[in-house]
Amino acid sequence: MGTHKALYLLALLCSSTMVQSAEISAKKNQSGQVVIRITGEIKSEDEERFRALSLQHPKAVVQLQSSGGALVPALEIGRIIRIAGYSTVVLQNDTCVSACAVIWLGGRARYLGGRVGFHAAYRDNDGLLKESGAANALIGNYMTLLGLPSKAIVFATAAPPDKVLWLEAANKDVSGIDFELPLQPPSMQISPASPVPSIPFPSPLSTRSPQNTDVEIIDSKELEIAGARYVTYTFRYRGFVLRRNLEEPENAKAELKEFIDSQIKKEDGWLVYGTSGSFKSDDFTFYYINSDSIRRKNSVTEVWVKENHKYNKKLKHREDLIFYKVYCNTRELSILEISKIDASGKIIKREYFDDVKERVIPGRMDEVLWETVC
Repeated sequence: MGTHKALYLLALLCSSTMVQSAEISAKKNQSGQVVIRITGEIKSEDEERFRALSLQHPKAVVQLQSSGGALVPALEIGRIIRIAGYSTVVLQNDTCVSACAVIWLGGRARYLGGRVGFHAAYRDNDGLLKESGAANALIGNYMTLLGLPSKAIVFATAAPPDKVLWLEAANKDVSGIDFELPLQPPSMQISPASPVPSIPFPSPLSTRSPQNTDVEIIDSKELEIAGARYVTYTFRYRGFVLRRNLEEPENAKAELKEFIDSQIKKEDGWLVYGTSGSFKSDDFTFYYINSDSIRRKNSVTEVWVKENHKYNKKLKHREDLIFYKVYCNTRELSILEISKIDASGKIIKREYFDDVKERVIPGRMDEVLWETVC
């Protein structure tokens, strides 16, 4: 049996029954929100089906109901969910166990109304379940890349293959896995014939974005260009430090706020924070920061950055999606993940890296990123 097929995470309650193949579908609920639903056993190539569907829906929430399945595709689906910025949810009376729970962890925000359970990964050798150290290492690496603490990895792999450790409000702090309760009434459930209920999805300007929505002007410098008066503002807004020129501003704070909000809305949550290169040298690149992905823990900031190479003729791919860890106090940063995307929106290469800190170099775009988020 191949590695992909051997690494299975099956729920104890389904160990003696045949589980239906996973169904992956997307539909809009009554409020127009896209819900991608995954039900049934996770199998090889399900990750490609999910990736193809995710490319059609830049904004969505993933609802899960599954007893588990193959680990490798589950890990990949979880990574796609995190890159896309999707939330994950398990509704009341629904169950999400083992490989499904691994997928659920990938949510940028996690909602738990039903039951989510974990156990160690294992190999099924003719009915004999043997714990797999290699598979558990894959889970540990995945959870580390998601920014989860060591105690969360221990929690997720503590139960033996024939047991399930359920995540509940009572052990939330012990588990190290953060989640919220869904906002819909507990009685609302999904059935094949019923409409998809409204599930909370963080918009680009959601409550999970930095809370301060007042513009704080840090510095301003006047300059004159072709007879017109401009002011260069350095300002803080929604947790970012940004710069922008305004021509003869009447109400600088209102104009800066309106510009940033309109740009975030237009770019589906992405905000330009800098450029590099030039059109003349055919290497012009736009740099975006995802306003909804930023997370701060003490002096460390985690954030997704997009490099758009549409006008960079020296590169064959269109975009890079990069997951940064920025250490504000020590002026260091590390890159944990890079996905290269072609003009059609397809991920053509994905790389993962260890958390190796590098000093911020003055005058480069990493310094602009550090100044923007710190």
